[in-house]
Amino acid sequence: MKHRDYNPQSDFICSFDGCKNKLQGVSSRAAMEEINVPPEINGRPVMEIGEGAFADSPKLKWVKIPDSVDNIRNSAFKNCPELKEAVLSAGLEKIGAFAFSGDENLRSVTISDHVKRFEINSFKGCRSLKEIKVISSETGRIKTYQVAGDNDESIWMFVSAVLRAAEPGRGSMEKYDAAFLELQDEDAIFRISVQRLRDPVDLFPDMEKVYRLRLRNMVKSVILRDRVDRLTAIGELDCIDMDSLDYYIELASRIGGGCIAYLLEHQYRKSRIGVRDYSL
Repeated sequence: MKHRDYNPQSDFICSFDGCKNKLQGVSSRAAMEEINVPPEINGRPVMEIGEGAFADSPKLKWVKIPDSVDNIRNSAFKNCPELKEAVLSAGLEKIGAFAFSGDENLRSVTISDHVKRFEINSFKGCRSLKEIKVISSETGRIKTYQVAGDNDESIWMFVSAVLRAAEPGRGSMEKYDAAFLELQDEDAIFRISVQRLRDPVDLFPDMEKVYRLRLRNMVKSVILRDRVDRLTAIGELDCIDMDSLDYYIELASRIGGGCIAYLLEHQYRKSRIGVRDYSL
C-alpha cells in the first residue's frame, strides 16, 4: 500500500487549552482508510492525540502520527478492526489505557525508544501483533523486534521487553531474551527463535542454546503439520538433529507431504560436507 501525504487539516477536530494543541477526532471517520496527521493544525503543533480520537473507525488500515506528539490518550484507536499498521511519533512518551485495544488485525507498530509509559491493556486483544519497530532517539535508525502476540499477557510482556531492550544507552537484548523463556505458543516460539538466531545481537551462548533447542524440539510437529517453510528455516539454521534424520525422513514419507523432499535434500547436502575431491 502506497501511503499518501498529510490529510487536509479540515479532516481533523482540534482543541487548544493554552498549552497543548490536542487532536480530538476526525470529521468523517467512517470513510477514512489512511490517516497521516499533519504536524501542525490551525498554526499550532499537534502535541496530543485525545481520548477516543480515532476509536471505532471501521475502515482505518494505516495511521501515521507526527513527531510533535508526546501523548496518545486512552482508547485513542480502540476498536479499529481493519487497522494493520501504526507509525507512532518519534517524540512519543506515553500511550494510554486501551489505546489500541480490540485492533485484532494490527500487525506492526513503529514506536520511539524513549516511551516512558504504556499500560498493560494498551494493546489488549491485538493478537495479530507480530513486530515492533523501534526508532532510536540517538541515531534515528529503526530496529525491528519480533513480538509474541498470541495472548494479552505475552503481548504486554514482549512490548515491555522490547522497550527495555531498546532503551537509549542502557538497553540490553538480555531483557528481551528473558521474556522468551515464558512463552508456550509454538508459533511465537518459532518466529522469535528464528529471528534471534538470524540476528544474534547481544545473544549470549546459553540463550543461543535455548533457541536452538526449542527449534530442534519442534521438528516432529512441523513435519506432522507439513510446514515445509518452517522446516526449511530450521534446517538453514542447522537445528535439525542429524541423529534423528532417518526417523524424520521415515515420518515425512508416511505423511506424504512436501517435507520429505526437503529432508532428502538436507541429508544429501550434509553428506557432502567434508567430502574431499582427490581427482587430478
